[in-house]
Amino acid sequence: MLRRLRAYFKSEQAAVLPMMAMMFPILIAMAGLGVDVSHWMMMKRKLQIATDAAAMAGGFEIANSRGETAATSAATLQAQENGWTSTGGGTLTVSYASDAVGTTVTVNATQKAYMWFSDLFLSGTVYVSTVAASYVETSYGPYCILTLGPTSHDAVSLDGTVTVDAAGCGVADNSTATDSFHINGNVFVNVGNVHLAGGTELVGGSYVFNYTGLQTNASTTTDPYADISVPVVSVPVYSNQTSTSTLTSAGNSTTCTDDQLKSSNANKWTATPPPLQPGRYCGGINVSGGGTSIVMTPGVYIMDGGSFNMSGSGSVTCPTCVNGAGVTIIMTKTNTTSNNSVYGAMNISGAGAVDLVAPKESPTGYTGYEGIAVYQDRNCSIAGATCTGNVVTGTSTLQVSGTLYTPKANFKFGGTSDSGNAVCTHLIADTVSFNGTPDIGNSCTDNGSKGIGTPQVTLVL
Repeated sequence: MLRRLRAYFKSEQAAVLPMMAMMFPILIAMAGLGVDVSHWMMMKRKLQIATDAAAMAGGFEIANSRGETAATSAATLQAQENGWTSTGGGTLTVSYASDAVGTTVTVNATQKAYMWFSDLFLSGTVYVSTVAASYVETSYGPYCILTLGPTSHDAVSLDGTVTVDAAGCGVADNSTATDSFHINGNVFVNVGNVHLAGGTELVGGSYVFNYTGLQTNASTTTDPYADISVPVVSVPVYSNQTSTSTLTSAGNSTTCTDDQLKSSNANKWTATPPPLQPGRYCGGINVSGGGTSIVMTPGVYIMDGGSFNMSGSGSVTCPTCVNGAGVTIIMTKTNTTSNNSVYGAMNISGAGAVDLVAPKESPTGYTGYEGIAVYQDRNCSIAGATCTGNVVTGTSTLQVSGTLYTPKANFKFGGTSDSGNAVCTHLIADTVSFNGTPDIGNSCTDNGSKGIGTPQVTLVL
C-alpha cells in the first residue's frame, strides 16, 4: 500500500488535473474580483462627474449671492441628477472656505459599490469615494456703473443728444430684458467693458457706440453692497435750520418727530451757514440761491424723511475730507406716522457744484459703508413706500470720490453734469439714465469703494 502511494506521488502523469482542481476556486475568485473592481472604477468615474457637477452648481449659487444653504441644495440636486444616490449609505457633504479673494466650495461624495462576486470572500460593504472643488472669484472689470433691476427695460438708457466719454468705465447691467441697454438718438458712447445679462436695443443710425468688449446674455454681476442697511443710531438731530450764524441740535435721537417733519422750514439755506455737522437732518437738506456755500464736516449725514436738494449756483464741499476721512449721505425714513415722512433722494440742478469724498473705512456704527458717498435706503421699495428717482441736471458738477448707491431707484445724469474724470465714481442703481454730456471718472487707485465685478466659477479639484 505504501509502495503504491509513493509511486502515485512520484508519477508525473495526469498531474495537471488535480492542480487545476485546486486552483479553480482561486481563479474564479480572481476573475470575479476583476469584474467587481472594473465596475467600481466605472462607478468612480461616474461619481466623479456627479461630484464635479455638484461643486460647480454650489459655486454658481455662491457667485450669485444666494448663500450656503441654497448652494448645498443646488449641489445635492446636481449630484442626484448625475447619478449619485444615498441608497445603501451613500453620503454627500458640501463645505465652504473663504479667503481674501474668493470662496472654495468642496464636495465629498461616497457611493455603495456592487459586490457580485467579491462578497463571497470580502466582509463588510465597499464604497467608492470622490472629491471635487470649485473656486468662486470676482473678476473686477473695472466697472464703474452697475444696474440691479432684474427685468427692467432700458435699465441703462441713453436718449437724445448724449455724450458719455468714459473710456476707463465699464458698464454692468443685471437686467435680463432683451432691451436692457438702450441707445436712441444722436448718442456718442465711449466706455470700457460692457457686461449685460440681457441684450441691447440700438435705435436709429446716428449713434456711436465704442467699447472695449461687449457681452450679452451673460451672468449677473454681484452687488458689492447688497448686505448693508440703515442702522439705528442715536445721533444729533437738526431741524428748521435757516440761520446763517448758528447750527442748533435738538439733542440725540434715532428718529424724527412729527412736528420736525411737518415744518415748512426743513433745513433750508439760501445763504452760507456755518460748517454743517454730522447727524440726522429731519426733512433733509435744501440749498438754493446763488453763491450759497455748504461746508460739510466729515461724518454721516442722515436725510430723514426728506431729500438732499441743491439748486442755483451754490456749492457743497468737504475741505477737511483728507487722510481717509469722508462724508456719507444716507436718505431714509424713520417716522411712519407723519405724512411728511418720506424716503428722499438726491436732486442737484442749476449750476451748482458738489464735491464730496467718501470715507475709506466704515464710519463707527455703519458696518459695510466704506467707500459710500450716497445711499438711498433700499427699504423705499417696501409696500406703501416710493423710491424717488435721483437727478443731476443742468450745468451742475457732481464730483464724488466714492459710490453713489441707490439700489431700488433710478439715477439720472443730465445736462452737462460732470462727475470729474480725475476721481473714482461708482454708480450702482436700479436703473441709470443719461441725458446731456456727463463724464464719469474711474481713477480708483487707493479708493475706499468696493470693486464691481463679475463672479468666475472654476473647477479646481
